[in-house]
Amino acid sequence: NLVNANLANQLGNLLHRTLTLVNKNCDGFVPEAPELTTADEELLARTYALLPKCRAHMDRQAVHKVCEELAVVVRSCNEYIDVQAPWALRKTDRVRMGCVLWTLLEAMRCVGILMQPLTPRASSDMLSQLGIAASEAGPAGSATLPPTDGRSFAAISPDHALRPGTPIQKPTPVFPRIEMSEPPA
Repeated sequence: NLVNANLANQLGNLLHRTLTLVNKNCDGFVPEAPELTTADEELLARTYALLPKCRAHMDRQAVHKVCEELAVVVRSCNEYIDVQAPWALRKTDRVRMGCVLWTLLEAMRCVGILMQPLTPRASSDMLSQLGIAASEAGPAGSATLPPTDGRSFAAISPDHALRPGTPIQKPTPVFPRIEMSEPPA
């Protein structure tokens, strides 16, 4: 149930919705984000603040706390997309739509990087769909990745944000739902 609730429903659906909107409305490229609003900046600040929090939890081997921190940001992203409604902005304010989609892509990029030690294959698939090239310097989440590597923890900052014009992939399920069978009576 945890996999279905947090990964498939929350993050998987968010990733799929966002990538679908970008593919349909931005020709499959990361959109421009010329003017971020307070809502955009608050979501990104919360996202960038994940790195020191997750490091502190990992230092205490509190992996469950890392998962909780990531889940809070993913829930915030889902609330943000529902409030901002980029599908409606497409008809009224395409520049704002681009800012909303860029903000969501950037937040998911950071979440994907931080999830690498927890879900290496799914995180790698997620980052690939977001246009972040696979690392040639080491395995996903490796502490030996150079700070310039797009999948390095050091890349979780505005200095390494997604560049407009970066091609993204069409969405494919990264976190498929797990069908639960009924225990025998």
